[in-house]
Amino acid sequence: MKNVVVRGVLGLLVLALTLLLHNPAYALSLSNFSGNFAAGTDHVDVTVGNDGSGNTTITVQWVAGSSGLTPIGVDTFFYDTDTSLTSCVPPTTTTGCVTSVNLGSWTTNFDGSTAGGGFGDFSSHKNLDSASTNGTSSALVFTLNGTPTFDGGNPADATDFAVHVRYGEGCSGWFSGRTAGTSDETGQCAVPEPTTMLLVGSGLVSLGVSGRKKLKKRMGA
Repeated sequence: MKNVVVRGVLGLLVLALTLLLHNPAYALSLSNFSGNFAAGTDHVDVTVGNDGSGNTTITVQWVAGSSGLTPIGVDTFFYDTDTSLTSCVPPTTTTGCVTSVNLGSWTTNFDGSTAGGGFGDFSSHKNLDSASTNGTSSALVFTLNGTPTFDGGNPADATDFAVHVRYGEGCSGWFSGRTAGTSDETGQCAVPEPTTMLLVGSGLVSLGVSGRKKLKKRMGA
């Protein structure tokens, strides 16, 4: 009986190792941006891997670049498979459906398949958390049921994903590996102009000089 248990455990370990070896994790960068401000070199890293049990994991992480803005969080995520996922209501056994997200309260798989930012249609669905503050300081991990085939085949590439990031001051936009289209972001992004920044800096310097002169006069009095 003991030998049977040992062989069973070894078999599971071999299976897990086989899955890991045949489905190694790989990283992609979403650097094309469409939004209501200039994102500079900000981008989103996406890592596709597996959980060791035959399910696909997609890790989403915003990466700071040269925009100089502080992000609030990732609130929308698109991924593109070779089939349309028409029913992903939990609990689901449909291959490619999101079964869990590690952070936040996400509404699973809307039927709408058009991403914003002019990045076009995605054959699968989006997951949305309108109040999400995740995906910036802490990575989001989406677990998909089974091993779906991404659009154009596996491994996936950056054109299979689009991510919407909200920043402060009304700034927001989409990152993808696809060519950006016309931005559909609404609202005004209050990014300080370089000249405004310079004037503010000059004002602070003047205040500092004036304060030092007043202090010297008082000390000399």
